[in-house]
Amino acid sequence: MDQQRRFQAFLITSFLLIFVWMNFGQKLFPGLFPPAPVKKPAEKPIVNQPDENSDSDADKVVKNSPNGENKEAGAVEAAKLPEHPTLKVVIGSEDPKTSFGLKVTLSSVGAGIVSAELNDERYKALKGPQPKGPIPQLSLLGNNLKAELQPLKKSPPVTGHVSVEEIDKRLKKLDEEADLGHVNWELAGTVEDAETKGVNSAVTFSFKTPDGRWELRKKYEVQRWSKADAPRDEDPAGYQLAVQLIFKNLLTKEQVLAYDLQGPVGVPLENAEHTSKYRDVKYGFRDANGKITTNAITTAEVVKAFEKNQMEELRPGQRTFQYVGLDTQYFAALVLPQDTANKQSTYVEFAKPQVVVKDAALPNWSELSLQIRSVETAIPPESEIQHDYKLYLGPKRTALLAPLDATKAMDFGWFAVISNGMLWILNGFHGLGLPYGICIMLLTVLVRSCMFPISKKQANNAKKMKELQPKIAELKTKYGEDKQKIAQAQMELFAQHGFNPLAGCLPVFLQLPIFVGLYQALSSSVDLRRAPFLWFDNLAAPDALFQLPMVLPVLGNEFNLLPIITTTLFLVQQKMFMPPPTDEQTRMQAKMFFWMTLFMGFMFYHVPAGLCVYFIASSLWSMGERKLLDYGSGSTTTLITPPTKPINGEPQKPNAGFWGKLASRLEEMGEMKDVNGIPASGQRRPKDKEKKKPRW
Repeated sequence: MDQQRRFQAFLITSFLLIFVWMNFGQKLFPGLFPPAPVKKPAEKPIVNQPDENSDSDADKVVKNSPNGENKEAGAVEAAKLPEHPTLKVVIGSEDPKTSFGLKVTLSSVGAGIVSAELNDERYKALKGPQPKGPIPQLSLLGNNLKAELQPLKKSPPVTGHVSVEEIDKRLKKLDEEADLGHVNWELAGTVEDAETKGVNSAVTFSFKTPDGRWELRKKYEVQRWSKADAPRDEDPAGYQLAVQLIFKNLLTKEQVLAYDLQGPVGVPLENAEHTSKYRDVKYGFRDANGKITTNAITTAEVVKAFEKNQMEELRPGQRTFQYVGLDTQYFAALVLPQDTANKQSTYVEFAKPQVVVKDAALPNWSELSLQIRSVETAIPPESEIQHDYKLYLGPKRTALLAPLDATKAMDFGWFAVISNGMLWILNGFHGLGLPYGICIMLLTVLVRSCMFPISKKQANNAKKMKELQPKIAELKTKYGEDKQKIAQAQMELFAQHGFNPLAGCLPVFLQLPIFVGLYQALSSSVDLRRAPFLWFDNLAAPDALFQLPMVLPVLGNEFNLLPIITTTLFLVQQKMFMPPPTDEQTRMQAKMFFWMTLFMGFMFYHVPAGLCVYFIASSLWSMGERKLLDYGSGSTTTLITPPTKPINGEPQKPNAGFWGKLASRLEEMGEMKDVNGIPASGQRRPKDKEKKKPRW
């Protein structure tokens, strides 16, 4: 017990001594306590460059010295978006008398292309903004933009915008709407054309990222012809826009970068109600041997892949892109990477079609574009890379696309040779000062004149058929329901008189390639676009005499007179050329041909007016030609070849080619069947009833 009390007294005494020493010891014995060290405030670290792995670096920026080097003891301030003014810059000219073919308007918002207008008087828009107002020049880009671009505001895609995932991610930390396509770039400078005062030929935009990592520059330059009166239909120079992208690494260590370049957007879809061609994606790959492989993707295919989320990337693989872009009926907007031209390794990894705006009611009217993805490139410290592109923005002419190795963008189909021949003849007639409507009529006369021998044979064949109709009727009466006998006797009759029923179809088959070739030529020739004739102002579109008060199924809301005239002439031709029906079968055939002709009239309702002019001229020529042939042959002339005289008491078998041989062959087959107990009529003889044998 005493020991426990002593221990408790020791603890209490020790606690009191420690308490007194800690509170009064420094005052009673100051020499025994050393002075406490003074605590200095923590110094802010000197930041020479941001740490690329730190997300917080986007909130800071380093002040740089005038010579571009980082200050050793520079202060750090909060990062913010650069405040550059919103500007519009125009390069090129709207005056066709200059050496420029384009007037390009650019915006500092994203440094993108707002519009690219063709200044040639031939390339105006089909319609103006007002029904009776002036018609502006056609712009091949930016028709999807309904309002002016504003920074940090949502907008449709713009041609020429660049997207870098890493940079856009950091910009969005400063503002949710900020990225390289929605912030103002600084106008770094313009270049005035040396020969045309007051006209800029080039402009450069630049953008430094707030985190001090990158400096981006984008230069646009309008190409020009050497002279103002240069052949605009043969030299593509004036329809090209050079685009130069420069990415500079501002850090003192290597950085890796890949970007997306927005391809052509807002390509106009003209005559959408009647065209058979919409916005197509065209591309061509060049291999190491210079061979170019081309392909196309239609709007319907792109929209279908978009709906299924199965959009395929166009990857060149071991090849390079020769061109990739969009085209419509008469114009093309193509991007041509200049890696091969500049002897660089390819810097395009793939191109991906995209649906900008989907039209739910009419998917073929959907707005398309594409994005070009660059390869991932390592950029050394304080170094830069430069990628060059050219944009072809112009009409689809073989002479213009050939220097670019992009002639496959023309859509002449299987009958390209015929289409090119037709265009060559039309342009030859037009070169004499004749309007294209008259040129189409002269082309019709030329084609029908070359086919006159065949047409003459067809007319003679038709007259023979009319004279043979009574004899054919007699055969049907003679053999009744025995169709095989009727067919055999009819072929013998045809062979006997030298008549070929298929000869009447020959001119139709010969005109089919001409029809398709001319249709493709009229549908793709930019020369016929806006070519006036009679009451209409565009041979490459329906005549559209006036607007209907309502939209009719198949026909639409426009009244087209030329297709009605064409169909009426087809019916008159059918009445003139077809022999009168003699029985129920021929009457059914006549009715079938009548309804088929009406159906063709509905098909012709949306074809170009130039094609209707061709068929109207062709029908009138055919009817006049038939009347002339009938008048020349005379009414008393017998066209039927009389049967050959008998030799040695037996009739001579006619030697009438195919039909004679076919009839002889059928006769031989009939005799063989008769030998086997089957008559030529095909009816088996009744077998004699066998007597039943008794079972026993």
